[in-house]
Amino acid sequence: MCRALHRASALAFAACVLGAAPASAAGEEPRFESLLERFRTPALRITALLQVVADFQPERSFSGRNGFSLAASRLGIAGQLDRDFSYLMRANFSASGGPSILDARLSYAPRPDVAVDLGQFKVPFSKEFLTGAGTIDFVNRAQFVSALVPGRQLGAQVRGTAAGERLALAAGLWNGNAAASNGNDDDRFLYAARATVRPLATPGAPGPLELGANVAVSRDRNSSLLAGSLPGFAGRRRLAGADVRWTQGDWLASGEVIGARLEPDAGGRLEPWGFQVTGGYRWTPRLQGLARFERFRPDGASADLDLFIAGLNVTASRPIGIQVNLVLPTNAGRRHQQLLLNTQLDF
Repeated sequence: MCRALHRASALAFAACVLGAAPASAAGEEPRFESLLERFRTPALRITALLQVVADFQPERSFSGRNGFSLAASRLGIAGQLDRDFSYLMRANFSASGGPSILDARLSYAPRPDVAVDLGQFKVPFSKEFLTGAGTIDFVNRAQFVSALVPGRQLGAQVRGTAAGERLALAAGLWNGNAAASNGNDDDRFLYAARATVRPLATPGAPGPLELGANVAVSRDRNSSLLAGSLPGFAGRRRLAGADVRWTQGDWLASGEVIGARLEPDAGGRLEPWGFQVTGGYRWTPRLQGLARFERFRPDGASADLDLFIAGLNVTASRPIGIQVNLVLPTNAGRRHQQLLLNTQLDF
């Protein structure tokens, strides 16, 4: 099985390299251009994300089984309306167990640098979580990000930019329970805030460096935390995190750290935390190589996890991408390595 995994890795790499060969010059995708012309107007923009993931492992140490899964099947609509209003609605059609309605947001922007959002959307916490599923660096987000961030919630926030868009701020309050619950399960809220600084930004260009920091606090009644390994949590939850991302030419470097303090009403305390560091280089406009080390310490709620991930991202066409990830748990043997192959449509 280990030999089969190595062969599968080699075949996936070869397929990606072949897929990276320029089939046509940039801009020569008339069918995609026609699609954008039909479905992209200021008042109505239709978006889609389809991800099919192949997952293979000689001996399973991660959840799931060898085979294929529909990681995402999403359709969304968004647009700008009169009198400074806008909207966003996105639905999930894959049988992944998540909420069928991902985002349902109404926004009001009385001025270009200030907006108010109401509805269900992502809590402004974690750079990697706030990055769309179709544009993250690897097939999956870091384990600690998935386990610790508040996720999507029903609530309200105010966001804005200042200093020539070098500073972005967002803060608000949310129900504090899962987005699948259409209402608040108690009389308390989750409060969160995030600040992003782009010190080298210029008008119209974000600059190569982005620094972010976020905090959140809530009083929970019956929440499922740490990716479900801590169900029925009742008590106080505090979260803090910071991230950095630097892109210069073909080079990429990023890192993020998140820590939590969980104080159950029954007594005791948990302090899970995690971090990741990532480096990448774009060999051609269609081919990017990546490497990541990530660590997650759930403080006894589940097993500690250290991973090294080698990644290859291929732009087969403007809407079609291929990602190959070789995941190596550093505290396990070769037979626990995992090969992930994601083929996606994203527009």
